[in-house]
Amino acid sequence: MPGNDACKLVLTVLIASSSASACKRTPHTEVELSIVRPATSDHQVHVPDDHAARESTRQAGIGSTLQWLETVGYKPEHLDQMQALVCNQERDRCVCVQPLSCTAAGTCPSLADVEATFLAALKYPQEGSRVHCDHAEVGRCGNFHYFSFRGDIARNETQWFDGAQRQLATYSATDYAAYCNGAARILVTGDLPECDVAERTELLCGVPGPTQPPLLRLRASLRSAASAD
Repeated sequence: MPGNDACKLVLTVLIASSSASACKRTPHTEVELSIVRPATSDHQVHVPDDHAARESTRQAGIGSTLQWLETVGYKPEHLDQMQALVCNQERDRCVCVQPLSCTAAGTCPSLADVEATFLAALKYPQEGSRVHCDHAEVGRCGNFHYFSFRGDIARNETQWFDGAQRQLATYSATDYAAYCNGAARILVTGDLPECDVAERTELLCGVPGPTQPPLLRLRASLRSAASAD
């Protein structure tokens, strides 16, 4: 993903800076867990409802997620090359959808990498980056695997992995409009997988919580956003 669109945060930096300019790449290799900060550019263009636009989102790896959102009454509003804003008819609830940046480069982390990095940060906190864990777990849904975390300051995210346990999509939600230039509380990167029953295989910290397939969880989040509004 282009650097001028978003700042990436690694797991050990758990409380986001209030300034996008404070985001810096670490000089050493770390597995990125918190996927993206809000893009700072205000430049957006309308997404026409035509074959070319749909083909573009399919090639970007977000076509299935956008198609599912349309089935529940959400429509694409804007596209800024690397992100789509999808809103309900009243436009009071929106989802920011972006391609998973590591896919094209072939650098997506494995589930083992993500879990190991999280546990290291949990067990050996660094100054200014202590993990507050309400709930974290790993599990599976059909042929897919996931890592889910809730804690810190209204941070709620799940990463999904394919059958080879390589990251293929992420879901993030917070209590304010943090994504797509302040237009959405929910961010989806990549195409959320379709599966029927999610099952926890290990609780990493905190207390057990409900497990849901990715699209059902997204639907529940949209309802929660409606209740909050």
